[in-house]
Amino acid sequence: VTSVYNRIRNMVNGFGSTYRFGEKPTDIVNTGKDDRTHIGEVQKHFAGGVKDNIFVLDFVKPRTAADSAYPVVKHMLAKSGYLSQFINFKTYSHDNPRDERKSDMILQGCSRQILQKAGIALWWVNIPKSIPLPVCFVGVDVFHSPPVYDQKTRKRVRKPSCAAIIIQLMRDHQPTTQRVEIYSETFKQSGGQEFELENAYCEALTNALKAFKVAPASCIVWRDGIADSAFEGFAGDEIRGIRAGLNETVGQAKKDIQLAYITCQKRIDNKFLTRGIEGHADRTEARPKV
Repeated sequence: VTSVYNRIRNMVNGFGSTYRFGEKPTDIVNTGKDDRTHIGEVQKHFAGGVKDNIFVLDFVKPRTAADSAYPVVKHMLAKSGYLSQFINFKTYSHDNPRDERKSDMILQGCSRQILQKAGIALWWVNIPKSIPLPVCFVGVDVFHSPPVYDQKTRKRVRKPSCAAIIIQLMRDHQPTTQRVEIYSETFKQSGGQEFELENAYCEALTNALKAFKVAPASCIVWRDGIADSAFEGFAGDEIRGIRAGLNETVGQAKKDIQLAYITCQKRIDNKFLTRGIEGHADRTEARPKV
């Protein structure tokens, strides 16, 4: 525990932020080896007098890749007002890593999440003045719950997933008044309907624009993880939902809002092909010899 904490502490403090981890942990709680004792020990520890302004690192190693204690403990900590970061040693054993570089990459990501949860701005961008204002930026991602075994049907069934939509608004370029306003909303998506977000887009944008009391002149949407095979259908549906939400502006409907829809493609394999390889079935294309 101490060695992994030290690595995370050095990574967090290495960003040069005013938010820093201490040389040693404030407290170390042994939560046992099963979910019940994990939940119980955390509950017992935080039931007493605990210092304010602490960040909880929960090192877990569940029996399976999915940690059933995670949502319970996370809820307890959030309800009590404590920021937390869970690090799953079942996914990768950071106390005895096979590949130190891979472990460092994972813990670096955790360190960035810790700082962002503490309110630190790690990245920022300059918005070109050519973009029509006000502009709203929409970020979307979906958490896909793993299938579970249903004892009644004796089959593995899909659990509902969670879609998160974050909307940020920038009104002007004036340095003295410039600020970013944020609106977020989550949606429960039934199994098999994770990508059907047309209504979610419309509802989130409508609610956000009413809260902001603004009619945007442009909108940029960042959509994470639509496969090529699903792009044509789902992207078209989502754009319709975005347009419908944008048109529900305060005061009047604007039909000429400029829209950019950007997707991030995942798991794209890089294939290097050469021609005329001896022994290949069609003697035209094959992987290069190593």
